Amino acid sequence: VEMEKEAPELFKRPLVPPLIVLGFPRSGTTLLHRLLALDPVGRA
Repeated sequence: VEMEKEAPELFKRPLVPPLIVLGFPRSGTTLLHRLLALDPVGRA
């Protein structure tokens, strides 16, 4: 509740469903994770 009072704009943004990456070992999933982590808008 306190956070909503301090930064109400955070609670007005639409929620984006998570992107779950699965893959076999040594198939590039770590590289994909690192590339996605570079996006300043997303979280990894």
